[in-house]
Amino acid sequence: MIKKKVWLLGLCLVIVILFLFSTNITLAKEKLAIYTTLDEPLARAVMAAFEEDTGIEVEWVRLSGGECVARLIAEKENPQISIWYGGVGLDHIVAKEKGLTIPYQSPNAVNIPDNFKDKDYYWT
Repeated sequence: MIKKKVWLLGLCLVIVILFLFSTNITLAKEKLAIYTTLDEPLARAVMAAFEEDTGIEVEWVRLSGGECVARLIAEKENPQISIWYGGVGLDHIVAKEKGLTIPYQSPNAVNIPDNFKDKDYYWT
């Protein structure tokens, strides 16, 4: 009876470890989706550098600020991206007011004057 319990416990442990291992492999294969308003040559260079530094594959789309806001509105209930990178402050202010973005406090924000960043960390 004890051997059977030990064997079942061992089997359960192996199943849990295999599940966790397979989940990590799946996560490693996922891509980061980004909308950017940077000029295309700069966006291409930034995204390539990010992929090189992190090993995370990036799928990005270059849009104007207005197009970004319009897409975020259309996708509010089913977001298609994780990051909106670049753009003028006004578009980010509108997105914040419409509840389209969430705050992020960058560790580098301390190097930027207060009048160039949102006090609630929605844009910098």
